[in-house]
Amino acid sequence: MIDKNNAVTITLAIAVIAVAIAIAFAATAPTKQVNEATLKVSWDMLQNPEQASSDKPNAVEVTVYQSQAQDYYQPFTQMKMQYNQQAGIGLVKEVRTAELSGGASLLKLKNTAAYIDATSVTFKDLTDQGTQLLEQNYDYDLINDQKLLQKYVDKTISVRTANQTISGTLLSSTGGTLVLQTATGITSLGNYDQINYPALPEGLITTPTLTWLLANTQAGKHDFEVTYLTSGLDWTANYVATTNADDTSMQLRGWVSVTNDAGTTFENAQLKLVAGDVNLVQNQAVPAPRMYAETMAVGAADSKSFAQEQLFEYHLYTLERPTTLANGQVKQINFFNAENVKVEKQFVFEPSSSSKVQVKLNFENKKSQGLGLPLPKGKVRMYKPDSSGQLQFLGEDQIDHTAENESLKLAVGNTFDVVAERTQTDNRQRGSCAQENSYTVKVRNHKTEAIKVVVVENVWGDVTILRESASHKKESTYKYSWEVPVPAGGTTEHTYTIEQRWC
Repeated sequence: MIDKNNAVTITLAIAVIAVAIAIAFAATAPTKQVNEATLKVSWDMLQNPEQASSDKPNAVEVTVYQSQAQDYYQPFTQMKMQYNQQAGIGLVKEVRTAELSGGASLLKLKNTAAYIDATSVTFKDLTDQGTQLLEQNYDYDLINDQKLLQKYVDKTISVRTANQTISGTLLSSTGGTLVLQTATGITSLGNYDQINYPALPEGLITTPTLTWLLANTQAGKHDFEVTYLTSGLDWTANYVATTNADDTSMQLRGWVSVTNDAGTTFENAQLKLVAGDVNLVQNQAVPAPRMYAETMAVGAADSKSFAQEQLFEYHLYTLERPTTLANGQVKQINFFNAENVKVEKQFVFEPSSSSKVQVKLNFENKKSQGLGLPLPKGKVRMYKPDSSGQLQFLGEDQIDHTAENESLKLAVGNTFDVVAERTQTDNRQRGSCAQENSYTVKVRNHKTEAIKVVVVENVWGDVTILRESASHKKESTYKYSWEVPVPAGGTTEHTYTIEQRWC
């Protein structure tokens, strides 16, 4: 039998154990985090959002990618109002400021690029992380005469002619002729001086506008970041090469030309250029890239304007000062200067492609040769001073993206004073699977100095050089070459016999 004191003790012990179990269970049970800063969005709140706007960015960074079609150019005024990656693409990052009220806000971003890929836009509120982006609209229905007339069909306008002003309801505006319903009847006007509209119709805007429906709890000034891809931005590399008197070295200057046909001006922008063949899905945008490697040393050439670094499998060039990219402008910026790049002039005769002897300038993209820079693809224009010191144009060639320590060959043109002819002197069939061909190449040098001409033969099949007057070099599977010396004012004949087998 339990006495009264023991019963009380047992009851208290059970209560203590129950409380301990409850506390332990509460400690191990999952807890629901409540973010008091997150606004609960209701339908009623979205019916009348507060209007807000940002007319221009406080800071802007523009990364321009090279167009795959380098010869493409179409002015801004002739392009369709849509994202078109053939016109070049750019990644734009803007920091803007706007006054937002607590609750729902309709924020309009004016003076954005005209050719935004709306699916690429990202938003980040730098002031309030709890701000929610609920909807996004990109309005690009810009005002013009024809759109005004379309909006005012069945509405009243005033038209001034040479001697009167006529008011009436616009019925039609086809082919520049206005048809009005006036108090006295139907009037057709083909010649008029001015049209007066009571107001700007709803839906027409003067600049492309990105509109966000936002919900936030913190009223006041907000800084936010917007990132988007746009077409209409492109850049090309251009090079100017000036050779010395004996064509053994050249001065090489690099320029970048940045084209802005994006429909807006980027003031005091941080400019970055990406060199490399970026894969693009047709009618879609490329994702924003990530940067991985550290800035690399520039090398022997002097490049004070741009810092260069590795970007994934591309190269990124950052202009080390702000610049303004005006809409409808091509801006040229010095890229690098290499004062003394060693070159070799080469004469090449390749009869399968031309009957002329071609002149090339060959050089190594190495620091030891006076260069040593990753070179973006672009056009190289070559010059040489004449006897009076005035530069004269020699020719131009296109180079592809060229890494450091690679070789380049620039086709300058065809030589005037060196003539070459190839003649087939024999042809013999060797059964059903082979044939033997003999050739003579005659090279005449009308120059006052001795030269060497590289004779190139392209031939298919299982090839054997049976006889030759000079040793050959196998350039590739189907290409062979011979270096033929030719004296000043003299002639050299080079002969060779080739056996081809195909079975």
